[in-house]
Amino acid sequence: MLDLPLQTGMGGAVLGIAFVMFVILVVALFSAIEIVEPDERKALFVFGEFRDVIEPGLNVVPPFVSRTKPIPTSLQTVEVVLEDVETADGSTCSVLIRVDVRVVDASAAFTEVDNYRSAFTDVALSTTRSAVQSHEIAALRDPGQLERQIQDDLSAAVDEWGLVVPAVELELASRAPEARP
Repeated sequence: MLDLPLQTGMGGAVLGIAFVMFVILVVALFSAIEIVEPDERKALFVFGEFRDVIEPGLNVVPPFVSRTKPIPTSLQTVEVVLEDVETADGSTCSVLIRVDVRVVDASAAFTEVDNYRSAFTDVALSTTRSAVQSHEIAALRDPGQLERQIQDDLSAAVDEWGLVVPAVELELASRAPEARP
């Protein structure tokens, strides 16, 4: 058998330090690489502070001190249900609205509003309620005009958030007007 002497002293310590440094370097390289998919952007935070929106592809970010949050840019459908909405002529109806929305400016969607999806849902709810309340029930039977109005109003409201509204679909379920005392 071949007996090899154990390395002791300075040489072993240098080898140990070099190994630790190599491991730290490899971990730093892996934590500095951020891959962004084609249908999203990512908000970059460094030390918890928003810095930028990173684009699709392979990106290098500061290692250990950064994190990212995805911002989907694909078409999303938001459904809003309104129960017991009173129309201009006193009829009561329920409305289901499906709104397609897309993020076109990820930086604005992230910086102009805290949670763009929740805020968009709230705006869609109030816009739809206002539009339905301003029409008589007979006018709501053909929802095309109302859908265009809601789409235009929503588009104007969320434009500064970096969102576009390509389509709105409305379904109406009316009930007979209730007797008033």
